[in-house]
Amino acid sequence: MQPFYRSTGSVIIIVLILLGPLLGMLTYQVVGRQEREELLAHCGDYLSERVSSLEIKMSNLFEVLYGIRSLFDSSTDVSRQEFRSFTARAISRHPSIKALEWIPRIPGDMRTNFESHARASGFENFTVSDVTLGGDLISSPQRDEYYPIFCVEPLKGNEDLIGYDVGSESTRRAALDRAIESADLALSDPVLLASVEGNSIGFLGFLPVYEKPVEEVLPEKGGLLGFATLALSIEEVLKHSFLLFQEDMENLVHFKLVDLDVNGGPESIWLSAGFIEASSPAESCEKQIELGGQTWSLSLHPTEKYFSKNKSKQPLIRGLMAFFGWEMILGIIFSLIIFYRNAALRKQDRILKSISRSLAEGVVVADRDGVIIFTNPAAQRMLKCSTGDRFDAGILSARGFFLPDTVTPYPLDQLPIPRAVRGEEVREAEIYVRNSELPGEMWLSASATPMVDESGILRGGVAFFRDVTNKKKSQELVQRLSSAVEQTNDTVLITDLKGKIEYVNPAFEKTTGYSRAEVMGRTPRILKSGLQGEESYKKLWDTILRGEVYRDTVINRKKNGEIYYAEQSITPMRDASGRIHHFVSVVKDMTEKLRTKEQDIEMQVAALVQKHLYPKKPPHVPGFDIAGATFPADAMCGDYYDFIRSTNGSLGIAIGDVSGHGFGPAMVMTQTRAYLRSLLQNHQDLNEILKRLNEVLVKDLELHRFVTLLYARLDIAARRIVYASAGHTSGFIIDPAGEVRVELQSTGLPLGVLSGQEYSVSDSIELRPGEIAIFLTDGITETQTADDRYFGIEGVLEIVKNNRRESAEEIVEHVRNAVRIFAAGMPQSDDITIVICKSNL
Repeated sequence: MQPFYRSTGSVIIIVLILLGPLLGMLTYQVVGRQEREELLAHCGDYLSERVSSLEIKMSNLFEVLYGIRSLFDSSTDVSRQEFRSFTARAISRHPSIKALEWIPRIPGDMRTNFESHARASGFENFTVSDVTLGGDLISSPQRDEYYPIFCVEPLKGNEDLIGYDVGSESTRRAALDRAIESADLALSDPVLLASVEGNSIGFLGFLPVYEKPVEEVLPEKGGLLGFATLALSIEEVLKHSFLLFQEDMENLVHFKLVDLDVNGGPESIWLSAGFIEASSPAESCEKQIELGGQTWSLSLHPTEKYFSKNKSKQPLIRGLMAFFGWEMILGIIFSLIIFYRNAALRKQDRILKSISRSLAEGVVVADRDGVIIFTNPAAQRMLKCSTGDRFDAGILSARGFFLPDTVTPYPLDQLPIPRAVRGEEVREAEIYVRNSELPGEMWLSASATPMVDESGILRGGVAFFRDVTNKKKSQELVQRLSSAVEQTNDTVLITDLKGKIEYVNPAFEKTTGYSRAEVMGRTPRILKSGLQGEESYKKLWDTILRGEVYRDTVINRKKNGEIYYAEQSITPMRDASGRIHHFVSVVKDMTEKLRTKEQDIEMQVAALVQKHLYPKKPPHVPGFDIAGATFPADAMCGDYYDFIRSTNGSLGIAIGDVSGHGFGPAMVMTQTRAYLRSLLQNHQDLNEILKRLNEVLVKDLELHRFVTLLYARLDIAARRIVYASAGHTSGFIIDPAGEVRVELQSTGLPLGVLSGQEYSVSDSIELRPGEIAIFLTDGITETQTADDRYFGIEGVLEIVKNNRRESAEEIVEHVRNAVRIFAAGMPQSDDITIVICKSNL
């Protein structure tokens, strides 16, 4: 098998060589893309030419309208024959004109006279008309003014337009209004044109004609006579505009004309023959045209045939140049690498020889026959050998090599060099050396490995020897000390500077119930009972971090939850420089001396406290399902919950927690319960009740002891609650979907902390059908696992959400079971209480 670095190097070389074709292909694609972009730019120029051609064409067509306006400026009574003669030449010159019209403005009170005049002029049945949805002409209803077509050329095919009131149709009327507003030419949105050749899409141009020149009537725009109008076919206009199609573009590009504002949005009004959309929006060109108040977009879409026809050989040529250039550069680089590599190898050989001479470890290299071909000064000093020596029975007896028992001579075939020559690997073999040349004994640690060439053929062996005499003596001392510690009856544990346990003796396992594997890497916090204040732990750390020995009586908790008392001393361990690196703790179990007396008293009081503390059963409340439970951490409990009915028919829900747990907290909670029930008989205001309760407890409680309490009053008929919370863990109201709707946060400080406190009372909160109110103590949320993960409020909310359709009592049990499973055997460190109030549907 080839060495890893060689196979990796081969892969890199192959990859670099293959980069040539990849670079060539990439260059081909990039240059091809640039050429495509240049062709697209050419299309843009071509589109600009077509737009200019279209604008010129439209200007020529509009000149016809300005000529008609001049005709009416010169005479206010233009006959149909004069109109026909004047427009005949324009129609013949501009085939895209479908019709030229004169549309007078007729006030509503002049309609009858106008119709009579029109009939007298040759149209016997002339009537101002509107068009029905079916396309029929009917007499126009009465209006303030009319815009009937009076003259139209060519007349043939457009006879039905005579008398049609252009202002009666919304699209045409919008263009008329814009023309009146601007006093200038206005184009209509696309309309359906009627002619002898059939119907087609086009647009109308309206140019207002005034009694006076337009510059004189502005800005009043009075004296409007009518409109010179032209009807244009979009197809014909574009056809004649694009007659000068470049030969190299014919049938290679397609056009699309879009009116950008038809009924509030864009509308395609013309596509060139065989239109194909560009493959991507980026490969099309677009120009806007603004004429007569209209904004059009003319876009050009090149076909793939266009790109293929105009494609050059530049991408291929440049791709090949990139490929051959890269390969040439690689050839030069590889030549330089080989040259400098050989020079580096020579330098490396010199460095390695220098390093071997400086090593404190002995290095011996032997060939396949066991003959030493290299040895450094350290090996010569330890083994008394040199280049040319052979590892045989003579060297074995002369050097005095023994097995670790210090008596049995080391077998020749088991020495590191002979084993490595046979192809074996040796790791940390111990050799005891004793001979007349040494002032004392010597211990060597030897490792060896076979020496193979690039082809994998065994060529000899390499051995490394390290003098471990001092280490061996230290290990022996440590073993004796360790034996003493392992056999003592007192608990011994060693921690690092962060308090993580690195060693415990068997007495620790026997006393605490924790195995060595369970506590390694954890802190002595697992033994914390909760019966000692944080101040004692602060004093402990302050003392040992100063380098002083700490001694005290501690109260710890075993794995099974049992409390035990012990005398503890913690001693900082220092290194040679005086730096503290570990702490050694020796703990003497004193539990048996105190257990009997304290246990009897504790159990008697606990039984008395617990007997009357909690409701015997939940209250029966119409429309609600209520349940609560407490799960003490010890025989004595500092948690409290209660259901208290008021004379006004409401129900009080109380939940509280005394700091700590056990005998003292149980007595405080009994006292708190009694005070609360007494105050509720004489007061209704929750703020007043908590204020008075706080003042009593401030006087009664010892330092560092306090009570958290949440009291909620449930108006059963109105399904509403109000509450006040003295520093208690938040409660929650979740909706029928299981999501939190209201958090019942603390409204004041815990009871017994500070005199003169006020406690805010919440607004009235509706408890809607299907919703659940949750009240709990922090023993649930602070339940933790062996790796210091907490159950948290999220865990509580998730369990209630998942079981929200079950009864309140079942939900309480689900929460308790979830906490037990989460703790995974860890002892319960605090009392747990939960109350569930469900508002039934």
